[in-house]
Amino acid sequence: MALMYCRECGNQVSSEAPTCPHCGVPRPVILPAVAHPEPYYRHPVSIAPRKEHDTTVAALLSFFLPGVGQMYKGEVGLGVAYLLGTIVGYMACVVPGIVLHILSIVNAAKKDY
Repeated sequence: MALMYCRECGNQVSSEAPTCPHCGVPRPVILPAVAHPEPYYRHPVSIAPRKEHDTTVAALLSFFLPGVGQMYKGEVGLGVAYLLGTIVGYMACVVPGIVLHILSIVNAAKKDY
């Protein structure tokens, strides 16, 4: 009798055991205990938490350059759209440019949920 590792849960099991006493899988043994001291799949995967962005900074960035606040928050496509739309709005007529500029600031100041 030798100790081996279960193919499902990774715990040590007797090579003669018909089922794993930990998880119940039939014929659990695959690797000898000496050849494989750690279960090969039990490495935790770290997931980075979502970064919170300061809405005041985003609004100020959009105030000075429309769309940059959205880019700061990670919404690059929306930021580029605000930037280009505001430029075209200012070139076409001042009012649409001002409206898009204000919308850019308000959108950047919104909290992400």
